[in-house]
Amino acid sequence: MWPYFPTLPKAFAAIAIVGAAIFAWVKRKVVASSAAAATGFARDHFWSYVRKNVQSTTATAPSNQKAYKGLFLIYGTYQNYPHENFFELLQDGVTLKVPVWKTNFFTGIQHGTLVEVDTEVVPGARAELVRRVRVAGKK
Repeated sequence: MWPYFPTLPKAFAAIAIVGAAIFAWVKRKVVASSAAAATGFARDHFWSYVRKNVQSTTATAPSNQKAYKGLFLIYGTYQNYPHENFFELLQDGVTLKVPVWKTNFFTGIQHGTLVEVDTEVVPGARAELVRRVRVAGKK
């Protein structure tokens, strides 16, 4: 038995090393899976929070906005009540007479100029509010 004694500590050391390796491998798997679960949980909750809050604040075109594109004819004032301003536009062969609030956007635009006009319909008002006039060209 005495001759086997020097190999006995080597066997304990080998068993301890193998046990430590197995323990480290299992620990690595447990830590990796728990870390993956925690990051997945945090990522899912973060992005669901962001989607919910950003979706409610995204800038979409409200339904009260209109766009007209055509040949500009005239910007003037009605002679009879109500004394509102209007612009006339030739769009797809149809003359449109759009009542608008007083604006200086049409200053300097010549008759027959191709324009794009963005307006906003104001609830309770008889006229639209001109937001943008873009000159697209001259016909």
